Amino acid sequence: MPHRLIILIYLLLTYSGGLLAPLGSVLIVLVAWLAWRQQWAEHLGLRASTAQWLLALLVLCLAAVAAWVLIPAACQAQGIYLTPIWRRDDWIILALHTLGQTLNEEIVLGWILLTSLHRRLPRVCLPALALIVALIFAGLLFFFITAPPTENLNYGILSAATLLSLFAVGALRNNLILGMGSIALAWGMHLGWNLIFIDSAYTWGETGTKLAEPAIFNAVFGYTPIMVFLTALMLASLLIFRITGKKSVIA
Repeated sequence: MPHRLIILIYLLLTYSGGLLAPLGSVLIVLVAWLAWRQQWAEHLGLRASTAQWLLALLVLCLAAVAAWVLIPAACQAQGIYLTPIWRRDDWIILALHTLGQTLNEEIVLGWILLTSLHRRLPRVCLPALALIVALIFAGLLFFFITAPPTENLNYGILSAATLLSLFAVGALRNNLILGMGSIALAWGMHLGWNLIFIDSAYTWGETGTKLAEPAIFNAVFGYTPIMVFLTALMLASLLIFRITGKKSVIA
């Protein structure tokens, strides 16, 4: 029952804009605390050592730097004008929304989904489990982000390259969660990237037309260097699992 309530809060508040996403985070933590008391953090994937949280902060910074290098390059190559978050008047609200949005996604689409499948499919090896959930993640994004075309270039179908990138980053996120036993590193990576990716504004350089969400995803995740970069990170994480023979550290 608590998990169902947490998922309901996630669905109702995470994508509603403004400060509703961080409000959802507070409510999710409250529900977990009321249901499990001392074990609430374990049930949300938030129980991590101080070293893990410090490493997550480093990963957040690295992800933000990588995003700021790669995303403007993708935009410049495609004639897209990028206005970063710090140049927007509502940057504080945007940042707080993204903090809550990424946390809620990591809790529900990361920790709860992974641990639930791991308990039901204990014989499935961790890399395979990470790939299965990554496939679900990419499929959900395809159905939720895909929209009817609105402009000649502002189309709404996610490209194959975009879906490959989303699959790769989903698998990388899952490997971080399964390997570390918490969402700390995955959340750091997600938040660092999204502060640049989601919270920036995108317009077509010649017309000034604002890009629709599907066009933004295709422009960024469909950009070949970004696709190659994310795929390489995914393969590296899978290789580390294979070399180390990593066992599950989740309950």
